[in-house]
Amino acid sequence: MALHIVFDAIAWVAAGLSLLLLTKWTDVRFAAAPISDIHYIAALIFGAGVGAVLFGTANAWLSHQTSMARSIEGAIAGAIIAVELYKRAAGIKARTGVRFALPLAVGVAVGRIGCFFAGLEDLTHGTPTELPWGHDSATASCAIRCNCTRAPPWPRSRSSTSGAYAATTAL
Repeated sequence: MALHIVFDAIAWVAAGLSLLLLTKWTDVRFAAAPISDIHYIAALIFGAGVGAVLFGTANAWLSHQTSMARSIEGAIAGAIIAVELYKRAAGIKARTGVRFALPLAVGVAVGRIGCFFAGLEDLTHGTPTELPWGHDSATASCAIRCNCTRAPPWPRSRSSTSGAYAATTAL
């Protein structure tokens, strides 16, 4: 769990740095938007936090796990809903989301690496599948951690989420 939390923090920092890079150190120009408004940022962070915990915990409970959890999908949905409600209340009509596309992608990529390294005991590796592109989390995380080349003797747990991630990062 501690490794996963460390990667969550690294993901937030990496996302923030990519936003800073995009807005301060490149020639990319966005339409004027109130993203520096403290209330906008508060709505974004609050919505992301609430959405992450609500969706993640609901997913854990539906999977018969009695624990609180977080979900990136929930964080995205919560942030969008909160920001759109704030924009409506404040009378803001400008599009504000495009500037967060790169930071979101960077944050999700780094966060998924944390889920992958956290292993099976952290329950963030995905769900079992027999699909051909499913990824064997136990084998891969052991191979990365131990630099092993052979599969370990414990049962395989295949994850389509990690498999899709592994396939896209291998390209």
